[in-house]
Amino acid sequence: MTESFSQKAFGKNYCVKDVWFARQHLIARCAYNFKSQENPVLKNKYSKESNQKFIGADKYLFRLAYLAKLPANEAKTFVVCHEDRFLGLLEQELLSFVEKADIPFHRIRLFKMDGQIIWDRKNKYCCF
Repeated sequence: MTESFSQKAFGKNYCVKDVWFARQHLIARCAYNFKSQENPVLKNKYSKESNQKFIGADKYLFRLAYLAKLPANEAKTFVVCHEDRFLGLLEQELLSFVEKADIPFHRIRLFKMDGQIIWDRKNKYCCF
C-alpha cells in the first residue's frame, strides 16, 4: 500500500516510509527520494550521448605524451597547465612535465594543443 500511496499522493519526489491510521486522520512518514530526481543527461557531464566516464589527468597525460612523439605531431606544441600552491596556474611543456613527474596528477587543470584547450578538469571537457 505504501508504494501506491507514494506514487499517487506525493508524486515521484517522496517515498512513504510508514502509514498510521488515527480516528479522523491518516499520518504518513515520508522521505525525499533522490533517485527519482536523477537526470541521466545531467548526471554525466562528460558525454551527453553515451555513458562514458571523464578521462582522468593521468591517463590523458600519457595519451598526449604518446601523440606528441608521433612524427605527424612534431610541429604541434602540447602544454600542461597545473596549479601551484603559491604561484597559481603554471604552464609547462608536456614532454618536460613528463620527465620531471614530481607534480601530483590532481593538480593538473588543463591540457592545451597549439593554444587551444583540449582537456579541462573544471568544465569536464575532453575533445578526444
